[in-house]
Amino acid sequence: MMKRRILLVEDEIIIASSIQKWLEDINYTVTGIAPSAEKAMMLIEQQIPDLILMDIMLQGDMDGIDLADKIHEKYSVPIIFLTAYSDENTLERARISGPYGYLLKPVNQKDLSIAIENALYKHQEDNLYQKKAGFEYPMLDAVNAGIIISDEDGNIAHINRWAAVHCGYDLKKVSGKPLLEVFVRRDIHEEAEYSTAKIEFPNKQSSLVKYYLSPILDKDEKTTGILLYFEKIS
Repeated sequence: MMKRRILLVEDEIIIASSIQKWLEDINYTVTGIAPSAEKAMMLIEQQIPDLILMDIMLQGDMDGIDLADKIHEKYSVPIIFLTAYSDENTLERARISGPYGYLLKPVNQKDLSIAIENALYKHQEDNLYQKKAGFEYPMLDAVNAGIIISDEDGNIAHINRWAAVHCGYDLKKVSGKPLLEVFVRRDIHEEAEYSTAKIEFPNKQSSLVKYYLSPILDKDEKTTGILLYFEKIS
């Protein structure tokens, strides 16, 4: 069986070397050690890893959370954050970026191994779920706004990463439910391009959003679904 590839993004060389040895001891391949966002992106472009271990504090202007957002714009790779910081602001920023795990330093080999296995399994399950449903929209996860797609009957088929992380939508829970039942809106103002509405999201947050609904057409101009695009205003 091919060894799983892990990229280690860590600017403390002693910590990085220890983690690399741990990973190799439990049969993972470390594709590289990157102390900065620039070096990490270069290594990812050379070889896409199966998972990234990401320190939040890095060399340079971009921290690990910003780097994770940048990676997600182009690649579907699970990320586990490593950090010595546990303040509420850092934790909230990390949560919003949608990691597959979060470990506080100092990290031990057992916790690291469990976190990696859980992240790889969850990422695999997420991919399989979408494939079984017949819907794969990787580019939509790079959009910095909410996107929900329905099938031709108006039932939800896909929710992008932004809508899941920022609004609390869970594809497994709402898949197959009517789009306009899940996205309950109280329209405030309608325009040709956008409408404005007050929405209460699954995460219990209530926000003013601007949105539009657009039909998805096939090559014969037949409607095969509906695309809902929305952005939070407040």
